[in-house]
Amino acid sequence: MNTKLQIVIFFLLLGLVVGCEKPLLCIGLKNKNSGIIVSDLDIGKYLWPDQLPQDEYIITNDSVYAELLELIPNDRRDDKIPAVDFEKHTVLGKYASGGGCDIAFHRNVEKNNRRKMYVYTIKVKTCGFCEKLGMSMNWVLVPKLPEGYTVKFEVN
Repeated sequence: MNTKLQIVIFFLLLGLVVGCEKPLLCIGLKNKNSGIIVSDLDIGKYLWPDQLPQDEYIITNDSVYAELLELIPNDRRDDKIPAVDFEKHTVLGKYASGGGCDIAFHRNVEKNNRRKMYVYTIKVKTCGFCEKLGMSMNWVLVPKLPEGYTVKFEVN
């Protein structure tokens, strides 16, 4: 095969792998949870980050959760807003964003008994050279925060 043809084929393949539409390298990029996270809390479709007065939340009771839900605009309210049992769980939320063709958030919450804290780490994974911005409040449900514990948030 001649050198010019090899160069053309190389750049065509490179375009498929890192191109702007949806690079092949981005296939399979998705949000992941680990550590003591019980589940995602699907309130992100109701509460967008730009509507919130804070960029991180530790919600340990019904009244604070109800205040947060009051921020949901009427046109986005429905019967599917998740209920939370605060006898068993705490809600954590932390804003993070990134840019690329695809964006995913890898969330991890670890319990550190020695330091009496939950450490909530979010790694923003991006793929491709697009200029699309992805953002999330990364709402998660974790086991109830023990008395005297704090939460440390980290975004990488």
